[in-house]
Amino acid sequence: MTSPEDLCSVALTSKSRIDKSGAAYRENPSSASALEGVQCYRLFRLQGLALPLELVIESSSGVSTLVGARLKRLTTICRKLNRFPKMTLSRMADVTGIRVICSSLAGTLKVAERLRTDSHWSRTLDYLSNPQDTGYRGLHEILRVSQHLPSGKEINIDVEVQVRSYWQHLWALQSECLGEQVKEGGGSSKSRKYLHELSGVIEKRERVEADREQEALPETGPAISHGVIRSREKGKPEFFTFERMDTAVRQLSSWESDLGGGERDSLLVVGRGDLGSLKLSIAFTHAVFLGMKEPPLEPWMPKWAAP
Repeated sequence: MTSPEDLCSVALTSKSRIDKSGAAYRENPSSASALEGVQCYRLFRLQGLALPLELVIESSSGVSTLVGARLKRLTTICRKLNRFPKMTLSRMADVTGIRVICSSLAGTLKVAERLRTDSHWSRTLDYLSNPQDTGYRGLHEILRVSQHLPSGKEINIDVEVQVRSYWQHLWALQSECLGEQVKEGGGSSKSRKYLHELSGVIEKRERVEADREQEALPETGPAISHGVIRSREKGKPEFFTFERMDTAVRQLSSWESDLGGGERDSLLVVGRGDLGSLKLSIAFTHAVFLGMKEPPLEPWMPKWAAP
């Protein structure tokens, strides 16, 4: 029987081999070999997450923030590959993604500016000056780091850092609560109209109150902590914390070894602070995954009225 290590050594031979797994998964998400190839790449990407996290935590020093990172779920990877037919798996910057939620717009701009001074910074996707069609606003700073494949060959990997203000994140949570695919341009015309209205109200408020602290975010320390959320087909998500990344990855890999058994939504998350504060951070940075049905919108924000 072929071991997982042997399977991954083949799936991770080169960038072109990685992209072949992504293309095969796009064509047939139920293909066992394609699924294994994408899974190998997901876990490989975790190995390159430590450096970007350190850069993010350093860049957010002195700024009131919550920091959380996550590993993209298999089903979400498949949808993104289908939404962008020309995108290859190796170019998907948010297979591992980091979120930085700042207590003010001024803090958001400061953290993003600091990231751009680092030698690993690659480019900015400015959704503040040019909001997405959905109304999404925020700054995505792309960091480029190098990783070694099992063969020893070095390749460059892009990691997406989403930097948002607290109010901008409330918009994102509301969008996700309306359905994960709404933020991808789907959903009803009513939901799209509402999200545009909400985005416009927030943008107008931030324009005149850039320095205002939008929310007193809980204080967290500079340490990095790790956790795995296990989302089953039924029941509430289970949350487990680990002191070491490699231990968390092994647990995640064990849970996802049976990729057809309903455990494909297992998720590795990383946050700032001790293990006790990790759950607090992730409870907001990735609140919808943990079951949030309705975000705590401000009184002056328009509320969603279900049809």
